[in-house]
Amino acid sequence: MGITQKKIFEERFSQLKQNRSYELIDLKKYEKVLESPLVKPSSPAWSELKEALKDVINMPGYLETRIKALFDEGFGAELLTAAEIARATAYKSRQALFTRSTSKSGGKWDEVTLKVIRKTWEARRNTLDVIEKLGITDAKQTKLILSLAHKLRGRILQFLSMATNKHSGVTNPKGLFFALTYKALKT
Repeated sequence: MGITQKKIFEERFSQLKQNRSYELIDLKKYEKVLESPLVKPSSPAWSELKEALKDVINMPGYLETRIKALFDEGFGAELLTAAEIARATAYKSRQALFTRSTSKSGGKWDEVTLKVIRKTWEARRNTLDVIEKLGITDAKQTKLILSLAHKLRGRILQFLSMATNKHSGVTNPKGLFFALTYKALKT
């Protein structure tokens, strides 16, 4: 069994605790944030993947054919992320959205879905960088940064470097970071 997202977050928070001995972080306050992974998940075993995909697949034959074939090709983590995206973004039916995104027709998996999954992982990685460098511990700010990372893509790291540049004399890096992102979203 691989490392879970919650364990990765717990390690990150323990690193933050060590770096900032004056500031203690209570993990219990941020359980909801820890539930949503901010990094690439590890690929689970087939039985674990079937269990995780129960609510996004309503056709057992599709699970045993197409999804099993993708799992055998080494796309377990990608399938988990595609299911998570389907749960979060489906307007009517997450089963239909997941099936469309993993279907063979029209090159959906290779051309569309994998690009969306990789952009999602990039946004999550950027979010972790921002959380670490700014020392953010508030759950609302974490969710806000995650949504900003999806909208602003690579620019969020540019704003982070501007806010945390030691030679610029910035006294409130969090304030500058949020001001830059707010201005970027408005223009």
